[in-house]
Amino acid sequence: MSSLLVVGLRRPSPQTRPICGEADPPVQAWTGTLGAWVMPMEAHTRTRTPSRTPLTPAAVGGPVVLAVGLVLTLSAWDDAVPDPARHQIFLSLWFLGAALLAARLFLDGLPSAPYLPRSAVTFAIGLVGSASVATMPWSDLGSVFWYQLWFSVPLLTGLAYAAFRPSSGPSAPGA
Repeated sequence: MSSLLVVGLRRPSPQTRPICGEADPPVQAWTGTLGAWVMPMEAHTRTRTPSRTPLTPAAVGGPVVLAVGLVLTLSAWDDAVPDPARHQIFLSLWFLGAALLAARLFLDGLPSAPYLPRSAVTFAIGLVGSASVATMPWSDLGSVFWYQLWFSVPLLTGLAYAAFRPSSGPSAPGA
């Protein structure tokens, strides 16, 4: 940003006065009416940098989502289900989706953090959705259907919102 600074109030001598037809533009200019020399001056503005990074709700929400995901995964790990191996695979992939959502929220909440691309979040949507379908014991649904439904739908909704909402990240294709 440039502004002008008045530096003198008397007419300069012909030896120091710039000629307006010179090849180089003059550094000084004569105002004429006020009889003053004006020189361009750079106005330096200082921006205050905060001493701490401000916490936003998203930066706080990321660790909360991660903690809730961990508690749900650990509390359901040893449940009595028809196929414990499939159950634990589902919980592992579900927790990975929750961790990606938590990372996206946390990184979106910090102003100087790297950006988690949209492709990572859409990958998590596919991961959780396919884990829900592939690990479901279709011959004996029972309670497994309900906990997979109650675990997956809120997580898939959060991932879809995080992936397809407008954000401050880069707008490159595939981001």
